[in-house]
Amino acid sequence: MNSLYILSDYLLMKAYYEAIQIEASEEFIVLLEEEIVRRGIVLSSPNINVQ
Repeated sequence: MNSLYILSDYLLMKAYYEAIQIEASEEFIVLLEEEIVRRGIVLSSPNINVQ
C-alpha cells in the first residue's frame, strides 16, 4: 500500500476522533464516518473488550 494512502487514512481517523472530542456538529461527524466506511476502515473503540 502506498504510504500516502496510509497517511491519508491516519489523518482521516485523527480528524474523526478529534471531531468527537471537541463535539463537532453531527453533520461533520457523519461526513467523516461516511468517508471512513467508503475507504473500508474499521472503527473500533479501545474501551470495548472483544471476547
